[in-house]
Amino acid sequence: MSETDVLRKEVKKYIDKADDKTLEIVCHILEAADETFDPLANMTKEQEESFYRGMEDINAGRVTPHKEVMKKYIR
Repeated sequence: MSETDVLRKEVKKYIDKADDKTLEIVCHILEAADETFDPLANMTKEQEESFYRGMEDINAGRVTPHKEVMKKYIR
């Protein structure tokens, strides 16, 4: 049995016992590792529009650096 087969068997054991939250986390990890995964494909129209508005803001320089936000909200 190859190392990959052993790992698959181990992962399947954990998945069979996992609760919903753990399965959701594992699913997100596997989606992120899948180079063909398109996060925009699962967005609602409203989410997609918001995403593109945010990208327009970034491209236009309408952003606030993280450091400045932290100064304002973290005392």
